[in-house]
Amino acid sequence: MMLRFQPRLLLALIVACTPPDEGEASATDGSTSTTTSTTGGDGDSTTTTTLTPTSNSTAQTTSSGGDTDPDGTSGTTAATTEGGVEPVCGDGVINGDEECDEGLANSDTAACTSLCKLAYCGDGLIQAGKEACDLEDKNGDGSYGGCTELCQLGPHCGDKILQPDHEECDALDPELADGSRCIACVWEANLMFVSSTTTRGNLGGVDGADSGCQELAAAANLPEPMSFRAWLSDGVSSPQSRFSPPLGALILTNGATVATSWAEIISGGDLKNAINVDENKAPIGPLIRTWSNTTPEGLPLGNSHCNGWKSDSLGANGAYGQASSVDTTWTDAGAEWWCSQDHRFYCIATG
Repeated sequence: MMLRFQPRLLLALIVACTPPDEGEASATDGSTSTTTSTTGGDGDSTTTTTLTPTSNSTAQTTSSGGDTDPDGTSGTTAATTEGGVEPVCGDGVINGDEECDEGLANSDTAACTSLCKLAYCGDGLIQAGKEACDLEDKNGDGSYGGCTELCQLGPHCGDKILQPDHEECDALDPELADGSRCIACVWEANLMFVSSTTTRGNLGGVDGADSGCQELAAAANLPEPMSFRAWLSDGVSSPQSRFSPPLGALILTNGATVATSWAEIISGGDLKNAINVDENKAPIGPLIRTWSNTTPEGLPLGNSHCNGWKSDSLGANGAYGQASSVDTTWTDAGAEWWCSQDHRFYCIATG
């Protein structure tokens, strides 16, 4: 007997004999291949293959009677979003509204601040090596202790210039021979000097001589000018009886030490430096006589005191010292001079 096959039946048999992986082809052009098999009422089977474009490279396959999600996925691959850590000041990268970012070098004393902003004069921060001060909107004040518009210090302690209204001294003042006793622009010692002016023996008594010292100290802007007294003795009073012993060292107006204490200066020993600098820090020459009539111990020397330092008569005499000496002749030169002659006198800031 000869069997005859209908064309549709023959096609169904061919499909049925094709291996499963060959019937589910994946498109190489990014589309999805879908194969569907149907059986008609007359027993004939029909297979249809449809290509559907997809947005990714993963093929979706749907077959009748199969598991559409065998591995628990939706059948699509989610795109991975690439991104880093939120940008922050200090990461070394300029982001957003940052003006700069030097990473670990950011600092409120550097060119790039801790807020990643460029430093500038007026921001209230002091940039090391470029600014000495920054008072923000108060910059430009030229008064003592102020800050200029360029963020540099105005007149201040340590600027090498004496500001008499605010300072007793400036340790860096080039006129100072020794500023070691100038601490925070205040003398930690008692000043003494030889007068810049000369006078005859009529000094107005020892009280008049004291007033002369105070006037000179005030004119030179020395601290506490009213504390100065003249190193003079008449027949009764003397530095020992008239002075309140000063505390601490005694120094010249240029900072040089004369004695480390009041006890040392009246000990009768040598001075550490001659009292040869005036109230204005100006040195005087050698062989300068100073009215005194006072012993190295600060007591009356004798009766050579120009009649109590109230006479400039040619017939009156006054004992004197030598301002250029460091031995006892600084106060007692062992000689007298006419009261009609002009000499200087010593002044000391007392306690």
